Amino acid sequence: MERSPWNRILATDAPGWVILIRLMVGAVCLSEGVQKFLYPAEVGAGRFAKIGLPAPDYSMLLGSLFLLIVGGGAWSLDSSLRKRSTEEP
Repeated sequence: MERSPWNRILATDAPGWVILIRLMVGAVCLSEGVQKFLYPAEVGAGRFAKIGLPAPDYSMLLGSLFLLIVGGGAWSLDSSLRKRSTEEP
C-alpha cells in the first residue's frame, strides 16, 4: 500500500533519544513563547526595545507566536511520529 506524501515526510526511523531531544526543544520554545506574553517588560517588547529592534511590540508578537507554533508543533509532531513508529505498515 502506497503511503501519502504527508506520511512519507513525517515517517521516521529515529531512535527514542532523538524524539526526546525534539520534545525538549519544543518545551523550551513553548515556555519562552508563553513567557513573552506573561512578562512582556522583561522578556518581550521591553527587551526588544532595549536592544533597539524596530517596532518592539510587533516584533514581540511575531516572535512569541513563532515560538508557540514551533513549540506546540514539536510536541504534536513527535507524538504523531511515536504513534506511527509503533504501528506496523
